Amino acid sequence: MARCHAGSGCAIEDIVAALGMTTRDLFDEPIEKRPERRIAATYQYTDEVGTVLYEVVRHEPKDFRQRRPDGHGGWDLEARRRPTCPVPPARLIAGIKAGLWVVIAEGEKGR
Repeated sequence: MARCHAGSGCAIEDIVAALGMTTRDLFDEPIEKRPERRIAATYQYTDEVGTVLYEVVRHEPKDFRQRRPDGHGGWDLEARRRPTCPVPPARLIAGIKAGLWVVIAEGEKGR
């Protein structure tokens, strides 16, 4: 571990340079690049009338990201409008009205 005692803090590059090293010297092996991600599945969350509020995207290797329609045919990866109180998906409401059993399972596949 390298620590600066100058009081104002030092950049790690300055600390290792004073030791005659580079930041690469701090690691035993090169950092491996992450494999390319691909979309494995998307899970849409809609309001009570079926309008898509946002999607959860599952990538391979396993990773989850959220996105929402930006209103121009694309996706906004930052802001996500979510209901202030839980709004059941349209399929859930239809199932309840039809008198079906409703089972809520953990995870996206439980939908």
